[in-house]
Order: sequence, then structure tokens, then C-alpha cells
Amino acid sequence: MNNAETDAFGEKIDPEWFKWVIHRLDSSIRKLGADADIGRTEKTILRAVKSGTIRPELLDQIAKKLDVYPDYLAGRYAWTLNLDIMKEEGVLDYWREHYLSPKQFPYKLAEQLRLDSYRQLIDTLLIHGISEAEYKGLDWNKRRELERELDRQTTRILNRWFPDHARPVEDLEYFQTMEWQDERDVIEAMLDYLEDRGLVTVYDQGPDDDSEDPFFEEYKYLPVVCMPTMSRIVIKGESGFCSVDEAFTDMVVITPDWISYKYKPRKISEHNLPMNLAYQPSGLGYRALFDEAAEKVTGILELDDEEFVADIGSTTFAVTYPNGTKKHRVFCLPGDDFAECFALVKKMVPSEEAIPRVLITSDDE
Repeated sequence: MNNAETDAFGEKIDPEWFKWVIHRLDSSIRKLGADADIGRTEKTILRAVKSGTIRPELLDQIAKKLDVYPDYLAGRYAWTLNLDIMKEEGVLDYWREHYLSPKQFPYKLAEQLRLDSYRQLIDTLLIHGISEAEYKGLDWNKRRELERELDRQTTRILNRWFPDHARPVEDLEYFQTMEWQDERDVIEAMLDYLEDRGLVTVYDQGPDDDSEDPFFEEYKYLPVVCMPTMSRIVIKGESGFCSVDEAFTDMVVITPDWISYKYKPRKISEHNLPMNLAYQPSGLGYRALFDEAAEKVTGILELDDEEFVADIGSTTFAVTYPNGTKKHRVFCLPGDDFAECFALVKKMVPSEEAIPRVLITSDDE
């Protein structure tokens, strides 16, 4: 396979979105092809755009030159432009300007995501004379308090010197786990704007014992299905200490209606390829499993004192509640510590699919 062929093979991109971002940043395929830092011709880049696939290295080079997050440039969020809410007058332009502007997705996001925040914490403590063993001698609450205090103080200091750029590590953790998954998330993001426009109505229905419920009267013969305690659960994993050829991040997302899985290798190779799956199961069996999993996740989010395990990838549990509030916790623990929860989620994965890496426990080996 020659270089021209390999340059047009790799990661999927949304051609129209790709071109829109480039033009928004006052560039063009012609300018990029003439840039020595990118090292690819206009013809090569144009061929990749027309095919809808691009080599990850080329995508990264272009993204770095334009100072945008590579996944954003590839069109990771372009699906939001096709939602029904975007058909309302002015909404699409508002969404593009306030939520999908390139300035919201700088290239440094990619650089941040390549870092190991736990290793950075341990290195910071070590250079100040505190060993990893001494740090792990603290109980979980004290460790978390220490991490947050270091984060706040560091951010406060950096903000004095870089007021427009310094952000806490927690912002990055939130970005990693709580990105938009469906139209409901997009509506929640723009809720104030949409409510002001009269396009959505937000209300709390209070109990009224003196009034008759017409809904109940009309549908009283149907089975009762309670509202979910959570509207979305994200379980995000990452590889621990290993070679870059084996490193990865993956994420399972479940809601009362669907399940999706994304596997992203740190370095794409023949034996470590990206994967995306999404299913919308039918029947009450899936919903029952979701409710059970939500109960297990509630317990996990309330854990008080859990030990960290060195050289193991982190597992993040992040949830969205029906009222829009969100909560997440990050653990450095083996999958067996969450075996009961993972067993339920694995039942939600279609039998013909491989078990998501983040859900693997000793029972699967």
C-alpha cells in the first residue's frame, strides 16, 4: 500500500463538518496542503475528506495547526445538528455559536487527555517528599480532600498568571465523562435559552389530592412502570500501565432506552482498532436491568473508603438524574470491586458482541 492510499485510510470524519470548521478558522484545504508543518499535499487532504476517512496522524497534524480538538474536527458532535430541536428558527445558529464554536474545543484538550492525572498527583507529592505509600495511608475521604485542595490552590495560583486559561482538573474529568449523548442532553444544555424562546416548558408537578388524575383514569389498566432514578449512566475505563500499542480508553453508556459502547485505542494498529456500538433493546427486561444497575451505581457513588491500586487504569462512574443534575466518581480499583454492577450491565450487551473492556472481571478471564 503506497503513502497516498494510507493517508486516506483510518478514522472516520464528517466531510461537511470538517470543511466548516476549517473555513470558520479562516483556513482552507489549499492552505493546509501548502503548510510544511503538515507535510501533506492539498490533493491528499482533499482525497481523505471526500472518502470520509483520514489517517489519525494527519487528523492530529491538521487539528494541531488549527488549534482544535481532533475529535471535534472529525465531527464527533456533528450529529447534534440533525436533531429535531435544531429545526426551530434560530436554534441551530445559537447552538453552533455557543456550544460548537471551535474556541470551546482547543487542541490542548487532546494533550490533556493524554496525561495521567493520578501519576501527576503522585509525582507532585513525591517531589515534595511524600511517597505514594504515605499518600495511600490516608483514608479515601482525606485523599479526595487533598486532591481537591491541591487542584483548587494550584488553579488559584495559575489563574493569577493565566486568568483566561487556568482551569481545574475536575473540568477535564467532567468533559471526559459527561458529553452530550442524545437530544435530551442538548436540550438541557440550552434549557434557559429554549425556555426564554418558549420552545420548551419547565415545570414541577406537585401533588394535588383533591383533583382527579385523567391520565390514571384513561390508562389505569396498563402495567405500572415507575420513572427511572437515573436518566443516564456512564462507565468509563482506561488501560493501566502498559505499552502505548495496548493503551486505550473505553466507555459504556446506558439509559432506560438504549446502550452504547465506544472503544478508542491510544494508538491505532492492526491489533488495536477503534470500535463503536449502539443498540436500542426492546422489552421490559432491559428496563428492569437498567433499574437494578442504577441501584448498584447509587451504592458505588456513596462508597466512603476505597483503596487505590497502583498501575491500574481508572474507572469512572458518572450519572445524570432526571432533574438534570449530575454526579461522578473516579476509582483506581480492579473490575472485581464492581462485579455485581458489571454483571448486570453485561446482560444488557447483545450476546453476539464482545464484553466491553471496562466491564471485564476475573469471571471473564
